[in-house]
Amino acid sequence: MSRRLVSSGLNRRDLYAFAREHNCRVQHVRRTGEVRLSHPLVPESVLVNNRRKDASRQATTFVRKVVKAENSPDRTA
Repeated sequence: MSRRLVSSGLNRRDLYAFAREHNCRVQHVRRTGEVRLSHPLVPESVLVNNRRKDASRQATTFVRKVVKAENSPDRTA
């Protein structure tokens, strides 16, 4: 079951679950309280503060880029 990404009201747990469904790497950065999200189709990664309960705008934008890259017609997989 795929979750729909909404523009507001997304919490951190839902963001991580959605990212994992789309094969993003969710890596806990040691001793910083942050989590790095990365994906092979998107060249940049994003850091998320793991202490906050809501998802940051940059993290939501990153996951949208991943979804857009996965659905791109010129993707060779």
